[in-house]
Amino acid sequence: MSKKGSVKFIDGVNVSYRNFGIRKEALKTVAKAEDIQAFMNLLDRKEALFAEARKKAREQDRSWYYAKPSWTDLHPIDTQLRGFRKYWRNEYTDSFHDGIYIARTNLSWEYGKCIGEFGSSYQNNVIPKGTLFLYVQHDRMGNIELMHSTTSEVIKITRGSSSCDKFVRYEKEKKNDTV
Repeated sequence: MSKKGSVKFIDGVNVSYRNFGIRKEALKTVAKAEDIQAFMNLLDRKEALFAEARKKAREQDRSWYYAKPSWTDLHPIDTQLRGFRKYWRNEYTDSFHDGIYIARTNLSWEYGKCIGEFGSSYQNNVIPKGTLFLYVQHDRMGNIELMHSTTSEVIKITRGSSSCDKFVRYEKEKKNDTV
């Protein structure tokens, strides 16, 4: 039995048992099938390089722990993977609009209290999982400003930051009321 709300398909592509480095719940709102497939092909190529390195290590009677592909082989793949993630995160932050957003995990980094138009002050505060935020605006640099539902404090999330996918649009659950 799968977890409630777990994403198995994105734009018709089966993404079960794949880690994209960005929440699938956020990814499904911005990713296209051809990008998802290209990303998964890069992951497969990377895994093939590691499998080949492990095979060579076994043949040379070395520990598999030290079996790694060369940097020159891995770097182009890793660069492309990071590029996809950055693109998806930018698209995701750009898609924020009027409404309520919920924190999907505890968050203690990459967000700050708004200071003036462009500034933010990073504090050691923790945003607990399940906290609700009201969308305020995008600033001129594309960063998102959200207002905490109980403290009314406005926080800023940098456009394309790796924490942006921790906030998803809150959709009230529909109950089947049958009498």
